[in-house]
Amino acid sequence: MPLRSREDTGGNWGLAFYMSKYMNGAMNPAKVTKPNEYPLWQSFYEEKFAPVNKAIMAKDVAAF
Repeated sequence: MPLRSREDTGGNWGLAFYMSKYMNGAMNPAKVTKPNEYPLWQSFYEEKFAPVNKAIMAKDVAAF
């Protein structure tokens, strides 16, 4: 049986959403432990990673 790509099967958007949310949540303690560095993470997640989150929410394989 040939292997099928995630694109062929529709992807695993639930897992992608969970992992994105988990990744951001895992960095929240840095607000307290690394207050000078946290804004850099927050900026990355909210600006640079935003297109990935948008693709996840839209279930857009091409944008992902």
